[in-house]
Amino acid sequence: MRATWIAAAGLQIEHVDSLVLKRYDFDSWAERMRMPAAERAALEAWLIAAPARCREFFELVAADGQVQSICGAFALTLVVNVLFFAHIDPLYQSFYQGLFLIVAVVLGTVVGRLARGRR
Repeated sequence: MRATWIAAAGLQIEHVDSLVLKRYDFDSWAERMRMPAAERAALEAWLIAAPARCREFFELVAADGQVQSICGAFALTLVVNVLFFAHIDPLYQSFYQGLFLIVAVVLGTVVGRLARGRR
């Protein structure tokens, strides 16, 4: 399904890491996110009222109307714009694809470090 809309957008899947679930204690996660009390209460109510399939997927643990823990889902999909590479001399396509991958990884690392630095 995902591959269909990616291909329709002129993109090509280069790499996919499996979906990883990581368990988070809800209280400590909300504190790390510096979530205001009103937003936290609204999120907690929303999570508890979510459809069963969502609560099961995120392995929501709740007791006495409060969320105890939740699993966050993470996946990495690297896509490359095939249309961009279509106009490059085939002799140089591998070089530019490798360069694109390196730039994507470096930018991802920088953005990740900046995001962690703001917490």
